[in-house]
Amino acid sequence: KKKKKKKKNLINDCIKAHCWLAVLDKEMTLMVAYCRPTVRFGGVYCLCFSDNNRYVFAGDTTGSVWVWDTQLGLQLVEIQMHKDVVQSCGVGGAFLISTSFDQTMSMFELDRLDKIKVNTDKLHLWKPKTIKGKELSKDDRYPWWQVNPTEDGKTIVAGGRKICVFAFDGDKVSPGPNVTDTDTDHIECLRVKQGMVLICRKNTPRAKVFDLATGKEMHKIQYKSNVVKVDFLHDLQHVAVCCQVWEKEKIKPPTMTLWNLKK
Repeated sequence: KKKKKKKKNLINDCIKAHCWLAVLDKEMTLMVAYCRPTVRFGGVYCLCFSDNNRYVFAGDTTGSVWVWDTQLGLQLVEIQMHKDVVQSCGVGGAFLISTSFDQTMSMFELDRLDKIKVNTDKLHLWKPKTIKGKELSKDDRYPWWQVNPTEDGKTIVAGGRKICVFAFDGDKVSPGPNVTDTDTDHIECLRVKQGMVLICRKNTPRAKVFDLATGKEMHKIQYKSNVVKVDFLHDLQHVAVCCQVWEKEKIKPPTMTLWNLKK
């Protein structure tokens, strides 16, 4: 008699996680690096990279941000940033900034990663170290769904139902310009580039651009369906806008358009 093949249980069979990292080197050549076996962690909600492309940061459902080192090819450290889901993270200057469903904003100094001593001997299984971040602020009413620091890290923009701008001195934050927006749904996507704040909101068929220095609205565009993702192009004149329609619990294919800010 032929033996019946046992059905594979993907969860039980998944003993170790592995990570493939694709980065650009200094000569803009695509390099693929294989990461050593990693420890298990919660589902990833957000992802960002360091400015030099060496570190990859992944915020999970447990409140931690996990860091991969692309040069060493291993899961370097677990940063305990929050007590709930890490909803968004971003790098600005020498700092990693994150926000969470626990309604807090936290920071971590990136130079601390360079001081971690790693045993790269293949005979030893590297176990990621655990370190803690620092809480910067807390909103008692709503969580910040999105966060994005400026490139120099001196200003942080966080979005919940309101757009909040903070001045950051490397240790603490202070209130920045007040941004007035008549829309009230929570912010789905937020980008900051060259003194401009680009946002779209959940269940809202609009995208807007605000002046970071004054908080005033600069540009606005209307669509027939809800906007779900937005991002600046490198020329800073155009914005990529992604819209998507839900009909009776079914998702239609997304559409993408280019928005010219100078028209």
